[in-house]
Amino acid sequence: MKGYVPLDFSGACTASFFEHGDHGRSSDEFGRKAYYAGLPADGRVPLRDGDGGGMFQLRNSDKPDSIGLTWATGRFPNSATFKLPAAQQRRYARLAILSAASVGTASVKAVLTYDNGDSTEAKLRVYDWSSTTLPAEAHSALDLPVADSRVVRHMFADVIEVDAKRRLTAITFTWISTSTEHLQHCVGIFAVSGLPAEAAR
Repeated sequence: MKGYVPLDFSGACTASFFEHGDHGRSSDEFGRKAYYAGLPADGRVPLRDGDGGGMFQLRNSDKPDSIGLTWATGRFPNSATFKLPAAQQRRYARLAILSAASVGTASVKAVLTYDNGDSTEAKLRVYDWSSTTLPAEAHSALDLPVADSRVVRHMFADVIEVDAKRRLTAITFTWISTSTEHLQHCVGIFAVSGLPAEAAR
């Protein structure tokens, strides 16, 4: 496959946001099935050619289907780690993360662990999926119109660098902060894809 390839992060999933719905009391959180009417049936979300092409793969029909993160006493864990399956432990040039915050903007740290035990870090700025005005650097990879409404929800693609000289073995996402203290705030990481080092040449 040319460009980014989907990574299997099923072992780290902590939330069921899609068809199953982790329903709560707030209309602002992710767990409302009506928000996902625009999900592609096959779960495939293409990346822009400018980012390297390829795709994300959503876990539409699985449960749990996503990584949910929030503060230490929130309804989801503060941190989640997934070890790449042996077949996907290889050298990557970049990772693409499909994510959004349910209320407000959030900061998330990604720690990338390599085959020699060393690690590198990257910071992600995760945008509110109900935002109507976004900064230029925010790229909505998937827009989800809400039925019978003018409301549109967004899932954002963020690209981070990887040490292409070493095999990537694990990724840890940790929630750091948010611009709001809304009780239903959380971060959803919906898909992760990697650009193999050889494909970036």
